[in-house]
Amino acid sequence: MRADLRRIIAAGLFLVLAVGTPLVAHADDSVPAPEPEVTEPTVTPTAPQPDGATAITNAQFRWSLNALLHRKPHDGKNFLTAGLLADTKGDRMLSSLWKQSEGSVRIERASGAAYIPAAWDGFGNGTDHQVVIDGGTGTVDAASRTAHITWLGSFGVARYSGMTGFSVTDPALIVENGVGRLEATLSGFGVSRDGNGSGGASGPIGPTKVELADLGQVDVSKPVGLTTTPSFFGVQNGHAEQKPDGQGRWGSFPTSFIAFIDQVGQAP
Repeated sequence: MRADLRRIIAAGLFLVLAVGTPLVAHADDSVPAPEPEVTEPTVTPTAPQPDGATAITNAQFRWSLNALLHRKPHDGKNFLTAGLLADTKGDRMLSSLWKQSEGSVRIERASGAAYIPAAWDGFGNGTDHQVVIDGGTGTVDAASRTAHITWLGSFGVARYSGMTGFSVTDPALIVENGVGRLEATLSGFGVSRDGNGSGGASGPIGPTKVELADLGQVDVSKPVGLTTTPSFFGVQNGHAEQKPDGQGRWGSFPTSFIAFIDQVGQAP
């Protein structure tokens, strides 16, 4: 294990996903945002593990999802919330149910060269918002190109003021033989414009483990965390509603992710 890899522990793991773009602080070029200010978290010193891996404590996870989430939809607002998304029964969520933070999870928005606590009224104007989860723990082994880091906590992803949405719980970064993926447990409530997701679900949807992102080749030897580009453009998942964009490009998140959010009416 390289000695400088221990600096990962001091810097935390900075992980921000965006659709078809490198893992950086903004979602895409249509919604520019400054690079976030990354502070060094408090760290408990650790020793190399018996198998040669190094223990990681207090890693940080950041995700802005995609640019669409930060724009105003044709009705209501799109937003992120800390904690599980409330059951709105297909109606708008009351602002009193929105949470800026819960446990190790918080929602931040871009402000100049930094990110600050988000506010309910700040969603929908194109400003980049991110879910941030501290306290990630796990191991990294640069020699075998493996890593496993888990964060505890939940956050909700809502569209149209919460009339449709889903929750993400306990995301995990998994890297095996240099190939990475992001997994989590999803839950939500089946709904769409006709009352049912095209997957046929209605009402509460039980917790389901899915692959949130295919990260492809991931270099875990960098001393300050990782930045990578998730697979998106060119990915086809076979869903009947998948269509190319105005430039003829195809793109998709992983199939298990799409299959779940199809049930809440968000697959397109």
